[in-house]
Order: sequence, then C-alpha cells, then structure tokens
Amino acid sequence: MTHAFRLHGACQCAYSAHMKTELDSFMKSKGVSDAELAALIGKDRTLVNRLRRGLVRPTLDVAARIEAVTSGEIKMQSWVQDEAA
Repeated sequence: MTHAFRLHGACQCAYSAHMKTELDSFMKSKGVSDAELAALIGKDRTLVNRLRRGLVRPTLDVAARIEAVTSGEIKMQSWVQDEAA
C-alpha cells in the first residue's frame, strides 16, 4: 500500500491514515487534552488533534518534542510505518 504525502507546516499529511494512534491511547489514558499537549510542545491544538487521529505525521522536531513531554512513552520511531507489513 502506498501513501501520498505532502509537506504542510509542522507535519506530513497522510491521506490514507485513519487509525487509532499510540498518541491517542496515551492522551486518553493520561487525561490530556489536545490543547494541553499542544501547549507542552509549543504547537497549535489542531495539529495535535490531527496527529492524534492519525491524519498527519509529525516532523522530526515535533516527534522529538512529543517524545520528550511523554517521558519517552511515545517514541519518535512510533510515527514511522513499516511499509513492508
């Protein structure tokens, strides 16, 4: 399965990604809102919402910020899909 990507601000848009993400599970388990995580990583809550829903992938910078504020629970590598699977 191939994915179409385009650069868009702080993310890469993935048109076929409509899946529950590790970020979504983490945020629900910790009771963290989109706005709260956005403030922690210095980005807009709409970006966090799109990341959480699997609509976009973060840039390396944003992925690193998420890994840092989640104390490593959401690893940068978790955003990379295994295309061979």
